[in-house]
Amino acid sequence: MTESSRPHVRERGPRARWVPAALIVVACVLSHGVGVFSAYSFDDDAAVLGHPAVTGAAHLLEVFTREYWGRPLGTGWSSSYRPVTSLTFAVVHRLSAGPLLHHLVNLLLFVSLTLGLWRWLQAPTGARLSRPASLGGALLFAVWPVHVENVASVVGRADVLAAALALVALTLAAQRARSLGRHAALATAGALAYVLALLSKETVALLPALSAWLLAVRWRRTGAVHRRDLLGPGALAVAGLVYIAARQAALPVGLPPGFVGADNVVVGLSGPARWWANLGLLGTYGELALVPLRLCADHTYADVTPPTSPFVLGSWRAWAALVVVARCGWDAWRTWQGRAPGLWVAFALSYLLVGQWVVDLSVTLAERIFLWPSLFLAGALAHDVERLSRRLPASAQRRMTAALAVLALLFAARSAERSYDWRTPLSLYRSSAERCPAAVHNRLHLARAWRRAGRADEALWHYAVAIAGHKAWPGPFDPPALAAERTTPLPARLRRLPELVDLGGTPDQVWPALVSWLRREGALAEARLAQQLSRAPGGPSEAAP
Repeated sequence: MTESSRPHVRERGPRARWVPAALIVVACVLSHGVGVFSAYSFDDDAAVLGHPAVTGAAHLLEVFTREYWGRPLGTGWSSSYRPVTSLTFAVVHRLSAGPLLHHLVNLLLFVSLTLGLWRWLQAPTGARLSRPASLGGALLFAVWPVHVENVASVVGRADVLAAALALVALTLAAQRARSLGRHAALATAGALAYVLALLSKETVALLPALSAWLLAVRWRRTGAVHRRDLLGPGALAVAGLVYIAARQAALPVGLPPGFVGADNVVVGLSGPARWWANLGLLGTYGELALVPLRLCADHTYADVTPPTSPFVLGSWRAWAALVVVARCGWDAWRTWQGRAPGLWVAFALSYLLVGQWVVDLSVTLAERIFLWPSLFLAGALAHDVERLSRRLPASAQRRMTAALAVLALLFAARSAERSYDWRTPLSLYRSSAERCPAAVHNRLHLARAWRRAGRADEALWHYAVAIAGHKAWPGPFDPPALAAERTTPLPARLRRLPELVDLGGTPDQVWPALVSWLRREGALAEARLAQQLSRAPGGPSEAAP
């Protein structure tokens, strides 16, 4: 074969490397760059501004003796120990106390993670996808709106950092060397990267199983696996066991004794109902990934009500999840025959922990925890699209490429829009309440944001809706208030608050109970407004503060 008949050989020069990399960087910046100018919001107040070792009120190294939210270990319940993430917060915060540098670091880490995914998808010791499929998977990951929270919130760095370090660990564990000493050194480095990933966030805990699966894939594909190749997955397994034992001694794994079941209704389920509910959560993740319209800071009680049987309202998500499970099973079979890269199974293994199949989480569903499994899902989808494209005629391939390009642009636009929502706490929670009106946590956050903005009337309304949501649990939460928000001005809604929000009891009973709760919350202006409303049946005027 002549050189002119092999044009792909010349594509492996510098340009073939930097053009895809530049395209990935541009996609990341266009999708998430606007979030760099956001304020502190969400859990940033606790993990950054409220952590003494981060702010400088305590020594830098105290990030290792305090849990993620700043309390010393052993002084209260906490299941979050992420000192590596807190260390990055502390270093950046000492350079600049403002949010700009924090957000810039988040963006740079996300760009690095996406570039790392691109390289891993095409690497001989990685997924071994073609260059077009690898680039497609990385671009999908870059513009995916479901990951905006990981970049736009400072605390989202924990997931990005853990995923980046875990990807490094996965790469090192799969490397080969001619000498046993060199091979052992690579395995040890991979185990160290894995420990650092675990100390960034625990979502990557099942990495040893994932590494073992990918080694089995290599064995079925090439048959050239030696005993020393077991060193990498073995070192990860040992590091994981040591970490789990140490963590179990220092911090609990379960939920706090005072956990409010309304925050995660899956916790109270067992048997077939629990399995079906978990399938419903997987289906909800798929919905948010493919149709990213209902994106919220946290999806809590009433926003996501997992189905408990195959024929109840909302069970279509669980049925859709069964299709994903079947696809993973088919992928396992084809991979074992040496005809697939095994990325669907890799996705399943990385999803088990965050999908509540292994441990219970404190909320029903949170978008930020999906970053790690989405690395493998993006590659799996890109590989499937390429396989489908090869079966189509050239004209159909061009139409498919155009459709995918349009979808990528829509995803990038939605990511930019969602990033803009994170510019202030008020804009974040207003957007979340519009997209997920029944999410109780968002209501409470929005009420506090309105209170800080001096709008007692807005804060009072959302406080009342949040209280009603918790009172309704474990029953359904769909009060007339949610529909009234779209059609009724705020003053009129406040006049009818006991009727619309359904706090229980007569209006004469509702108002005093609401005033008492608001005072305990520290919402004194809202408590005064509620007293005025209880005494004046006419309610507030349009100009009420």
